[in-house]
Amino acid sequence: MKKEEFVTHSDIYPAYAGLFHAFQLINKAHVVMLIEEAIITKEDGARILGALLEIDKEGENLKLDPHLEDIYLNIEQQIIERIGEDIGGGMHTGRSRNDLYACAYRIILRDKLLRIMQEVNKIRESLLNRAGEHYDTVMPGFTHTQPAQPTTLGHYFLAIGDSLEEDSSRIKDAYKRTNLNPLGAAAFAGTGFPINRVRTTELLAFDGIVENSLKSVSDYSYMVEALSSLAILMGNISRFAGDLITWSTPAFGMVELDDSFVGISSIMPQKRNPVTAEFIRSLTGEVNGSLIKALTIIKGIPSGFNMDLLYLGGCLGVFGVVHSCMRVLNGIISTLRVHKDKMGKRATDGFSISTELADTLVREKGISFRTAHRIIAAAVKMALEQGQDNITTDLINQAAKKVIGKTIELKNEKMSVSMPQILRIRKSNGGASPIEVQRMLKSRQAGLNKENLWVKQEIDRIENSKVKLTRVVINSSA
Repeated sequence: MKKEEFVTHSDIYPAYAGLFHAFQLINKAHVVMLIEEAIITKEDGARILGALLEIDKEGENLKLDPHLEDIYLNIEQQIIERIGEDIGGGMHTGRSRNDLYACAYRIILRDKLLRIMQEVNKIRESLLNRAGEHYDTVMPGFTHTQPAQPTTLGHYFLAIGDSLEEDSSRIKDAYKRTNLNPLGAAAFAGTGFPINRVRTTELLAFDGIVENSLKSVSDYSYMVEALSSLAILMGNISRFAGDLITWSTPAFGMVELDDSFVGISSIMPQKRNPVTAEFIRSLTGEVNGSLIKALTIIKGIPSGFNMDLLYLGGCLGVFGVVHSCMRVLNGIISTLRVHKDKMGKRATDGFSISTELADTLVREKGISFRTAHRIIAAAVKMALEQGQDNITTDLINQAAKKVIGKTIELKNEKMSVSMPQILRIRKSNGGASPIEVQRMLKSRQAGLNKENLWVKQEIDRIENSKVKLTRVVINSSA
């Protein structure tokens, strides 16, 4: 083979969106620190910073030389071409490509995590709004996909919202372990130059440093944790999407997706296919795949920096998938049409009041719940055999005689349970009672308001740090 037919390592070197801007931030903060610690002269530092500002103007349109392997070396070469190697070559003092990449990925990831938290919290807000509209809307509850007990749509929406609250909390935890500064670890053993890691931490808006220099460049578990939190999040919204798909079928007819979120059949004119919910459900596999990829990459890597780690950056593209899913789901929730009448009718299917009848026997007759359970179960069986769709006091008496050998004196009014009554008395903490749902709504809204404030403050803090860094760079380059 001719030499030019070989694939070189530069052909498979990872290059991911966002690295340019992250590298530029890091380069500026590092050079400012080098100047302040008198590791390089103010004059040399000013010229390096001036060259970095010139490169900023070209942005990601910067012409790259593929023979230089990666974006970092291209940036350094551009600086050297502008101001010479004697000065430009000083930018890398006290630093390695290892801690540079480790730092860049943390900067990229923290921004993605904050943006995802924003989208998750928007969905939570929409769910709370819909739960407030339907705090007393009766609907069937299911276990094993079979009719179980009546509940309310508000209670259901709150349940999904609570799962997303936990997802948001997991993402926040991942953010805290992500937003730490590895810069200053150099290759892995630190550096002999008197660098100031606290100063670069401040300039780059990190919350602290990854203290051990070996861990700084070789441990990317924070990224795996972030991907894990995404996989759990997508699992939760996939389950929700699955419910909406089922409930929108003619067999249920309980909800209807807006025209914006359905597709038509190429041959059947009547179809309104919930394709967007199906896409969300299927894209969960893509997120899970990125997590498995990351786990596989880090599984057998020895201590120290290894090039395998850079390919973890490719997993971050899945954040765009999740972001899109969040926005679509929020639209589905906000525009979802609810058919209350059909929901209420479905709530009585499958003898769903049976649990309340058993509870009533316990309260009114003082028998054990297990005995009451057996009596009502027998009554349901009799009703099915006789082609009835409800349980009468006569059936309960017949069942009691069969189960315990005697009838039970029952008053019709005591055993006549209504749907509002069934829901009203389920006021144990977290239950489906409309009063309890309204209480939870207030609590969840207060928690969401607090979390939204934290996310906004964190985004503002990071953006303000960029403004401050730019100001310092401009002043130092003058």
